[in-house]
Amino acid sequence: MSETKGLPESPHFSLVSGGLLFQLSRNTHLWGDEPRLVFRRVLVVLCLVWLPLLVLSAFAGSALSDAVSVPFLHDFDVNIRFLIALPVLLAAEVGVDRSISPSLQRFVTRRIVLEEDLPAFRAAMHSVSRLCNSFVIDIGLIIIVYTAGHWLWLRRVALGESAWYGSLQGTHLHLTAAGYWYVFFSVAVFRFVVAR
Repeated sequence: MSETKGLPESPHFSLVSGGLLFQLSRNTHLWGDEPRLVFRRVLVVLCLVWLPLLVLSAFAGSALSDAVSVPFLHDFDVNIRFLIALPVLLAAEVGVDRSISPSLQRFVTRRIVLEEDLPAFRAAMHSVSRLCNSFVIDIGLIIIVYTAGHWLWLRRVALGESAWYGSLQGTHLHLTAAGYWYVFFSVAVFRFVVAR
């Protein structure tokens, strides 16, 4: 029986090392699998996504006040999404990145992918890598996040009452400063990370 050759042409295959978010993380020296870089990346994202919401809602008096039906710090959906789910998603990228190449190698060494199928397997990996590194796909995701995602949030997620992010007047939601940051930046970043 001939010995299987493995994947010498693709020593490191990654689903997360590519695209806009990866380039931004790498250019700002926030990419890497060292715990300090993961912690730093999560901290920077929280400072951009969650902290402005706290500060803006505090300035508006809607962080803890009973002046609105749902104060910011009592909006558990928002706080769990940004303080727990988003950091977990960002930190999980490191685990995925570390484990994907050895997992793909096992397909070959355990003969799930036979030697005669290696060219097609490598071609599939190359195709997926190209898609993961595609700025066109990232731009498409951003467009979807800001169109369909925004429409869905307004129709399905936004509360039908005044909250820290806006006041309902008739059928129109008037956003606060925190609400604008939330709708057009924080939620968009979260959706982009999930969609990616």
